[in-house]
Amino acid sequence: MKTNKRNIEDWLLLAAYLSNNVEGDDGNKLIKWKEGSDRNSLEFQKTEKIWTVAGQVSKYNIDVESAWNKVNSKADIRPVSSNKSILRISVAYILRIAAVVVFGLIAWYTTQFFMNEKTFTAGDKLVQLALNDGSQVALNRETQLKYPEKFNGNLREVYLNGEAYFEVAKNPKKPFIIHAADACIMVIGTSFNINSNNNGNVELIVNSGVVVFGKEGLKDKVVLHVNEKAILDAKSGNILKDKNADSNYLSWKTKKFIFRETKLQEVFSLLQKVYGINIYVKDAGLNNLKLTATYDKLEPAEIIKMIKITFNFKTKEIGNNYIVEAGSSI
Repeated sequence: MKTNKRNIEDWLLLAAYLSNNVEGDDGNKLIKWKEGSDRNSLEFQKTEKIWTVAGQVSKYNIDVESAWNKVNSKADIRPVSSNKSILRISVAYILRIAAVVVFGLIAWYTTQFFMNEKTFTAGDKLVQLALNDGSQVALNRETQLKYPEKFNGNLREVYLNGEAYFEVAKNPKKPFIIHAADACIMVIGTSFNINSNNNGNVELIVNSGVVVFGKEGLKDKVVLHVNEKAILDAKSGNILKDKNADSNYLSWKTKKFIFRETKLQEVFSLLQKVYGINIYVKDAGLNNLKLTATYDKLEPAEIIKMIKITFNFKTKEIGNNYIVEAGSSI
């Protein structure tokens, strides 16, 4: 069964199944499709939501015949010929159901994405959010999260733009889904860091539990465990999986840094990212010096002062700007 742009037979089969009007091989075929992949299962669950709302909408005085005629004229959908039909139900009846589904779809999206949606954007400070299901989310600066005030249905879905650390409350009956750029992440209960700020690439690092990471719709997915990471390359569409070797991937949240023979260029780059400061190195050769040190919950001025002492630098602080050059400390 096609899962993106279903043909008319696909819609008829699914509609008949949900209305208990399909039997025999047709029903087995759909069940087999639904259980064939995580993506198919997610789509089936979403369609069930729409179907439920459609049933509620049908209680109102809606001119279904007129509605279907309008939809049909715009979509130019033609019923399949009788010799190709795979259903034991009249096409006319299903077409009427399809019209109600259209109204149900509109009602469902209105409820989910307008009446129930909240959008939070972190400014120049880190923000901790508590979601309705008990999950905790830490947002890095300038990160946006869209989430429902209350999770309804069989899924917990949110939309992320930026970098965030999730501690997802465990609920096997309600998978937690995160949409970030072109990536999709599915978990039951775990903790992990997501960053979609790198030129459209999406990076995920798992801190605890198991995470399913893949393209939108969970196509071409990988399964990640503790201390594993994956990157969805925006240009190629490839997913790269590896062990995580970055001990500072959560420094933006914890303000703890561990450097082991790390070039100062990397040190300064990370400090700029975490604290939102600017560090100007006047002597390019200083960038290649290597630092071994651990800093825990210090202000940026304190860290730079300690680096200054370690390497006998000259430093100057002007607001959020730091100038570093070679020479004896003053």
